[in-house]
Amino acid sequence: MNFTIYFQKKYLENNGYESSFINVLSNFCFLSKGDNIKILAKAPGEYSNLISQQRRDEILRKSYIPVDFNKLSYENFIETRTKMLTAAAHRLMRLE
Repeated sequence: MNFTIYFQKKYLENNGYESSFINVLSNFCFLSKGDNIKILAKAPGEYSNLISQQRRDEILRKSYIPVDFNKLSYENFIETRTKMLTAAAHRLMRLE
């Protein structure tokens, strides 16, 4: 398992994003090395079809990734995933 970023760095850099907005916690994820190589520099909309359709919702739910991630702008993805991660952290700390 490799630590990587969900919206790929090269893709975001090519679209004018600064590294300070690329390397944020809500953009971090874990992928196998092979999967990470397959998606290198691609937008989520380009690689979302590589996710098993049978297990897609389960995989996304367990990773706290919005099910419509491939249709979201980077800003909306970060905002939505931040809310999901915050809610999960609150549940774990029993703050809800």
